[in-house]
Amino acid sequence: MEISLSKNTIIANQKPDLQKILETTAKECSTTLTTEELGDINSKDNSLAMLQVWIKERKPFDPKLLKEFKRRASSAILGHLRNNEYLIANIDILGFKDKINESSFTQNCIEFMSYVSSVWATSMQEIENMLETEFLTYNIVNDAIFLICPANNPTQLFEELRNFTLGAFARDILVRGAITIGSCYYERNLFYGEGIVRAYELQEKWAKYPRIIFDNERKNNKYWDGIKQYFIEDSVDNRFIYNWIPMINNTSFLKSELVPIKFKNSTVSYIKNKIRVLEKERDKKNEGEVIKKYNYLLYQLQEYLHKLLNNHS
Repeated sequence: MEISLSKNTIIANQKPDLQKILETTAKECSTTLTTEELGDINSKDNSLAMLQVWIKERKPFDPKLLKEFKRRASSAILGHLRNNEYLIANIDILGFKDKINESSFTQNCIEFMSYVSSVWATSMQEIENMLETEFLTYNIVNDAIFLICPANNPTQLFEELRNFTLGAFARDILVRGAITIGSCYYERNLFYGEGIVRAYELQEKWAKYPRIIFDNERKNNKYWDGIKQYFIEDSVDNRFIYNWIPMINNTSFLKSELVPIKFKNSTVSYIKNKIRVLEKERDKKNEGEVIKKYNYLLYQLQEYLHKLLNNHS
């Protein structure tokens, strides 16, 4: 890690050495701190919230020292986060706003999102206990979800995205979303940055159907080769989309509590049943755009079903 205190230059991919910044600042402020007073700030979680608490606990320190250290440390933390690249997924539940007054639909969504939140919270805590590096974080607001992880370590994000997508499908909840690679800052419930905005705008403007698209402008990014295995090209508009439908044909999913007993031994029967359910829901709709969304997913499912049947014949 190299830090130029005059230019505030950060070399990314390593967390800032706050201990070194503190010691250098104290020296420049002509303040001598004992080892006990210094503590080991690098053992903390390197967040702005941690920094604020740490400073409040050291009020007897020279105010000039604390002010200057806070400025330099905050800049280092934000610089580290800005200069790193993250994989950012924004997922939205289709029809949530229009159906908010339908008690059964809303209850189904609330139960699903609450379940997802509790599972992810437990999973994230277990990961944080095992690792000292940035891994995966999430945020849920109403019907919208953000999943974020370092772009050089995407495995956990795609595992959780698979679980979420299949779980929603099993509960007849349609979702759409977008994934990009970009910069962002996240800490507890605070999310912002270019990557967050871009993922949201892609989801709102270009996802359109029950699908999760990848940012076309990030296909030249150095991390694309490490994640392109999760996507296929959509014939509708040549965008790359998250290829989740074949994951239905997975023993762990079929054996899970999400799948009714009578379908646990047959992916074909399960998909045929889902197609009937979706067709029934589609036929209740009057808006052309909503019908298009159902037809899109139905076409994708029918195409995959056709492949399965050909493989079995």
